[in-house]
Amino acid sequence: SNSRYVVSTGAYNVSVTDGGIIYYSFTASQAGTYVIESMAVDKLALNEIDPALGFKNANNKTEQISDGGVGANFKYEVTLEANATFEFMIAAKATEYPAEFDFTISKK
Repeated sequence: SNSRYVVSTGAYNVSVTDGGIIYYSFTASQAGTYVIESMAVDKLALNEIDPALGFKNANNKTEQISDGGVGANFKYEVTLEANATFEFMIAAKATEYPAEFDFTISKK
């Protein structure tokens, strides 16, 4: 099993290697809808980063979300019961590695 970073609501910095996947575990402190969104910004146009969010759906198949946010960023909403855990992974396509960017988890 992969070790997972345990996260709560807030902002997190990610540094993804070529082909690398980083695993996370989020537990909802209260029931509701949570938004997970990447914030890859290319101020200097030196590195084009396309972040992706992955998770296992109810059928245990991996789903990948790479759009929905600003530009190439992902944005995903997940509705959770209190104390429910959502496990996900983050990867990225980029012109240069490591690809560094932030993502946020916030309650809607």
